[in-house]
Amino acid sequence: SEGLRELYLLTICDVSTTSPTALTSWKARVLEELYVHTFRFFASGAVQRGGERLEHIRGQVRELCPERGEREFLDHFLAAMPERYVYSNDPADIVRHSRFARQAQLKQVNVTVMTTNDPYVEVGFIADDRPGLLAMITATLTAARCKVISAQVYSWTDQFGRMRALDLFWVRSGESTAGVTSALAKLERDFTRLVGQELTPGELVTGGGRSRWSDRPTPKVPTEVNIDNRCATGHSVIEVTTKDQLGLLFWLSNTLVQLDLQISLAKINTEGTQVADVFYVTDTSGAKISGTERIEEVKNRILSTIAHIEKASQS
Repeated sequence: SEGLRELYLLTICDVSTTSPTALTSWKARVLEELYVHTFRFFASGAVQRGGERLEHIRGQVRELCPERGEREFLDHFLAAMPERYVYSNDPADIVRHSRFARQAQLKQVNVTVMTTNDPYVEVGFIADDRPGLLAMITATLTAARCKVISAQVYSWTDQFGRMRALDLFWVRSGESTAGVTSALAKLERDFTRLVGQELTPGELVTGGGRSRWSDRPTPKVPTEVNIDNRCATGHSVIEVTTKDQLGLLFWLSNTLVQLDLQISLAKINTEGTQVADVFYVTDTSGAKISGTERIEEVKNRILSTIAHIEKASQS
């Protein structure tokens, strides 16, 4: 534990002295969470993710929501959401998400600002789940020139039997939260148009304006695409590491849709000019990507998409 503490402090010093803005609040939070969880492991051993642990977290959430009518919806929300959602979010955030989902029950779509931490904004999207929904959301964010830093993507069955999606995106636009908050009406309007099939995600993204996120030259980042069929029980895991560019997440998710792959989970991480995007996917029958030719097809299509984005940004 002493070595862990010294490693944590050394990392904080190293990152914070790289430049005045290198240690963002988001990076500090991630490092702190990693330190705390690892320290607990050394002190108490591995945290068991069984029924007892899960119910303990749910109990903490219920204590923050005493109102009866609200509690009824919250109980269903907690039972319907996947376990990884409960483990990945603080009790106060879960209550906030539940209230957002409750308000959206009678709406086809709903978009709102969940939290802000200057210059980052957590934006929540709710809609009926469907193939290609991630591409719709990322197209909406791209058209509003919002840069995705991180994301959580979830599906659950609501009290009416509908399969609904709760997708959370941590984004930024410019140097303050105002760039995102002022675009909220546009985000909801564009997302509603996409869900209503008034236009396609590609049409929204390429409808006008510059295709580049920044005119400043940035360091080159090597592109790697890996497809793993071993690390997840029921999914193929596609990991893409490349240079960050405006619209990248949209074009990647749109490419996967065109390849008839269904995205069950996406893990998005942006660090400086590099992104590491991970997609858990299956084919239309619910099976993993199989066969050497099919795996190479998926990999080559992703590489081709990234190459097209880079070429467009240079033109």
